[in-house]
Amino acid sequence: MFEGKEIKFIAYSDIHYDRLGARCVTFDDCAAIERQVHQRAREWGADFTLFTGDRFLKRDPEDEIKTKADFVLDEELAQSVKPHFHLVGNHDWSDNSMKWHTSESLSKLVHSNTTVVIMDEPRTYHGFSDFDIHALPADHNMVTERYAIDKEKLNIFVFHDMVKGSFSNDAASHAFTDGIDLEEIDLPEFDIVLAGDIHVPQMFPFKSTQGGYLGSVLQRTKADANKARGWLEITALKGKDGWQLTKKFMPTRNFFTRMSFIVEPRSSFEDFIVAEEDCVDQLVEVKLVGRKEDVDRIADDKRWNNYVDYYNARGLDVLREYKTEQAYEIVDMSQSNSVLDDLSLYLSSGFVEVSEEDQTKIVKTVERLSR
Repeated sequence: MFEGKEIKFIAYSDIHYDRLGARCVTFDDCAAIERQVHQRAREWGADFTLFTGDRFLKRDPEDEIKTKADFVLDEELAQSVKPHFHLVGNHDWSDNSMKWHTSESLSKLVHSNTTVVIMDEPRTYHGFSDFDIHALPADHNMVTERYAIDKEKLNIFVFHDMVKGSFSNDAASHAFTDGIDLEEIDLPEFDIVLAGDIHVPQMFPFKSTQGGYLGSVLQRTKADANKARGWLEITALKGKDGWQLTKKFMPTRNFFTRMSFIVEPRSSFEDFIVAEEDCVDQLVEVKLVGRKEDVDRIADDKRWNNYVDYYNARGLDVLREYKTEQAYEIVDMSQSNSVLDDLSLYLSSGFVEVSEEDQTKIVKTVERLSR
């Protein structure tokens, strides 16, 4: 029915509008990136845009923040005739009540030329005649019977929740033990699965479909420093064997930069250069590692402030990690025949400094315990 049909859309997630986040990310930062998303959608000719939850950082955002954020999206959608689908995330439910959410006002935008579809119920939302979005908002259980599958259409499943076995960090060293079982959403009826909630972009090890976490559309915390965050551009082409999908990740700008330096006894401040491009309009964290006297000497240099004054960094934090040098002595225990011999050899080795008086006390104690 739709052979040869091409569908293009942009998906993004977890923008978390707030007045200020993590000492660095401002409301204007979020607004600028959301505008980039929708400007790109118009330039690229996307058929629709999709947001997978958590529009605000707080469940009850300040009225000013909410009004301004709604205005940003309203202005962008007013320049388009393509629909915008908005999934309700856990931060979108007011007070976690699931009775009212902060996205309700988006469906009433008065200046927009397009339709805003708020997906706050676990069911199928019909797009154009050639695609459907099957939504699982935050805090709802997965029940497959809720979804009406038309195999001819492009079937997109979206949800906002944790998945067991998914990772909370880019190093993939911490996996979630709670959440949705992967098997519940790994269904061949879905052509692609897109998720919000976890800020780290990652693919799920699906066997029957494809997809994963979009990740946050921008860096939110220091943990995101030097890590790619952004949106996904997806093209679906209908062929004889079904829909063929291509995905392109579009990174957004850095807000955090982290770096680490080893400090040696002969090190000078000039040995630790932070590139200008790693400073401009970013929060910078520099960790110095070495002996205390060497680290403190470099860390206390007032020239670190120049990176803020001259390179317009949003701030620069110098962290200190002290490494203590440990001396190791080899004690020959081959002539030892008893616990007391062991102790005597150990004390005479010079590995520890113990006064003669204390040595006498220790020896007497060992003698008494050895009887």
